[in-house]
Amino acid sequence: MSDTSTPLDSLFETQRTLIDRTIETQEKLNRQGLDLTREAVRPLVGVAPGADEDAEDQLEDAFDQIEDTQAELFDDIQGAAERGVDTSEEVTGWSVDLFEGGFERLREAGEDVEAEIEETAEAVEEEVEDAAEDVEAEIDEAAETVEEELEEAAETVEEELEEAAETVEEELEEAAETVEEAADEAAETTEDTVESAGTTAEEFLDDLEADVDATVEEFEEFRSTLAAESEVVDDDAVEGLVESGIGTLSDLAEAEAEAVADAADATEAEAEELLDVAVEAEGEAIADLEGIGKTYSDRLADAGIRTQGDLAQSSADEVADAAGVSEDRAGEWVQRAQQQA
Repeated sequence: MSDTSTPLDSLFETQRTLIDRTIETQEKLNRQGLDLTREAVRPLVGVAPGADEDAEDQLEDAFDQIEDTQAELFDDIQGAAERGVDTSEEVTGWSVDLFEGGFERLREAGEDVEAEIEETAEAVEEEVEDAAEDVEAEIDEAAETVEEELEEAAETVEEELEEAAETVEEELEEAAETVEEAADEAAETTEDTVESAGTTAEEFLDDLEADVDATVEEFEEFRSTLAAESEVVDDDAVEGLVESGIGTLSDLAEAEAEAVADAADATEAEAEELLDVAVEAEGEAIADLEGIGKTYSDRLADAGIRTQGDLAQSSADEVADAAGVSEDRAGEWVQRAQQQA
């Protein structure tokens, strides 16, 4: 242990002084207490019942013995306390020695670590320099390789462009020839078309004139037939029917009574009369079929079955319900209408 005085030495010395003073004070107080007790008990010994001449001497011996025992006890306590302080001081000294030794070893270890760090830094620096040189060499090689590849690619592109230019030139020549041929063919076709256009136009005009004549004839037949068969038909009624899309007897035969009444500005009864006229004129009257008279035809007309075409498109049960006949008979009527159609 180091001989140099430290704050710990002063601390242990203070502990020893404090222990000595404490024990000395306690011993003094115990002695005073024992003396007071002795003085207080001594007068009582002589007057106690049965006391003899030796009682006072025995009392003194007892107090002396107690005083000696306390003195020994305090000596033992003081010795134990001083030994504890000595032991603590020794242990502390060992700890300080160990700490000083450890600190020295720690300092030496720090120097070793610092030296290793410096060596490692130098090694890393050398490796970085070597790696930088390697990378630079690789970059140079890569640059040379890229340059060579670019030159090869440029040559390839140039060759492909030349080939593409030749191909385009050939295609343009072929296209020009094709266009020239198409132009010649178009010229010939146009010439033929122009030659035939005169004939086609004449035929179209002839057909158009014929259609107009036919339409005029149908309209005249339509107007004259209605005027001859019905008193409600005048030019305004005919004009209203035409404007509503009912321009022929066929159109009128297939129309609904309500639509006819609205178009001709007539009553529904008058419209029914016009419908009957159209049906008769077209030869579509249901009453003309075998087995169907006016009564049944009127019933069917009330159900919207006015012409033979309507009957042909109806089902047997619909006809039976409308005319009030059996379904078998109605089926025969439908079959006849289909045969006429």
